[in-house]
Amino acid sequence: MAGSIDSDAGTTADEVRMTVQQALEQSVAWLREGRLDAVETVLMQILRQKPDEPNTLNLLSMLRHRQGRSSEAIDILRRITELLPGAPEPWLNLGNILIENDRHQQAIAPLLHAIELDPASADACNNLGLAYLHCDRVEESDAIFRRGLAIAPQRADLHQNYARMLRLDGRRQESVEHSLRALEIDPDLSLARQSLCFCYYELGELEHAAQALRDWHEKDPDDPEVRHLLGAVGALATPERAADDYVAEVFDEFADSFDRKLSMLNYRAPQLVANALAAVAPVFGRAPDVLDAGCGTGLCGPLVKPMVGRLVGIDLSQGMLGKAKALQIYDELVQAELTAYLRDAEASCDIVISADTLCYFGALADVFAAARLALREHGYLIFSVEAASEHDTSYQLQINGRYKHGRDHVIGLLRRHGFAVAALQNTALRSELDVPVAGWIVTAVRVPGAAGSASEVPARSTP
Repeated sequence: MAGSIDSDAGTTADEVRMTVQQALEQSVAWLREGRLDAVETVLMQILRQKPDEPNTLNLLSMLRHRQGRSSEAIDILRRITELLPGAPEPWLNLGNILIENDRHQQAIAPLLHAIELDPASADACNNLGLAYLHCDRVEESDAIFRRGLAIAPQRADLHQNYARMLRLDGRRQESVEHSLRALEIDPDLSLARQSLCFCYYELGELEHAAQALRDWHEKDPDDPEVRHLLGAVGALATPERAADDYVAEVFDEFADSFDRKLSMLNYRAPQLVANALAAVAPVFGRAPDVLDAGCGTGLCGPLVKPMVGRLVGIDLSQGMLGKAKALQIYDELVQAELTAYLRDAEASCDIVISADTLCYFGALADVFAAARLALREHGYLIFSVEAASEHDTSYQLQINGRYKHGRDHVIGLLRRHGFAVAALQNTALRSELDVPVAGWIVTAVRVPGAAGSASEVPARSTP
């Protein structure tokens, strides 16, 4: 066995016996293909022979990270830095994994050390720039991105990330220039196209934003995000709601990091919705049955579960539902489109809650009509929406893909669909680019009789 590896992880006869080097090369290929069990088998065999073999340990750290065991990956990389104290790569990889786990402050020291060991590392400069940016150390982020670009001026990802930093720092014209440079180098860089569109929009250059989106659409006509955003700049008619494939793609992509990213945005919608539910739950004289419409990763679940009886969550994103399932709080979780599910769930619940979901709907009439069907008599619909200006009479699609709604428009639709507004709270739902996002927490009660016959209940409005 010395110097060779036996593999029984679903390999062909030609792969049964390999040198250690061949086994590592094969494992890299399998890792790319997602054959994680096969990689695990081979690496464990190598490490039984050579427990301190650095290349094997490095690949094991990558495997553990892919398996969602990032803490183990970090420990393995720290071990490699002890075995190879003068090698920059393990310090770079350590910083990368810390960044991917939103541990940006902790990533700074290993990335700085990687640069000390390899002053020409554009990768380390790029990732350190991102770490500094997430820690609000903008001047240091700016300096290290410029250093990276001096080393590697043809790196599209460096231009893209520097453009992001410049936009967040309010230097949008400079951000445009670096986004354009990134796309000149790599026309397939969709994040640079997104940043370019956002900057043009924020600069008030709507025609440039529209052209950037048209170019993006021509490059990738099947991208659901660009189809959706074309309506935000007037290049297409504003869609009445975000398409299912757009919503599912966005949230499947961010399922793993969703909760961490929202925690950095002072995200308050779930707690505000839970507070509104607490105000009405006692009227039922029992624990009410609740439907969490657009439950996502289940942020509302732990907040409302102590107050309710049966708790059902629905969402379009399977990735999000997987996170919600791990909480073991919901009695049932269903992958479904919100309106269709509500329409079929006749008189199934006492309260429907929806935190930060109706911002992906412009037209709300169908949602309200379906929610009325799902609720029992005198049931409640509690939801958040982003607030449009006083002059907006209906809804508006924003460049971030979310809709904002006029207060009177929402109240009028509720009344036309058999609800009376019981409470209306004007509040900040989260922050975006360090600016509070204004919104409404709405509590509406289902009134007896046919839809459209809602009696007046004075709304309890709070600032």
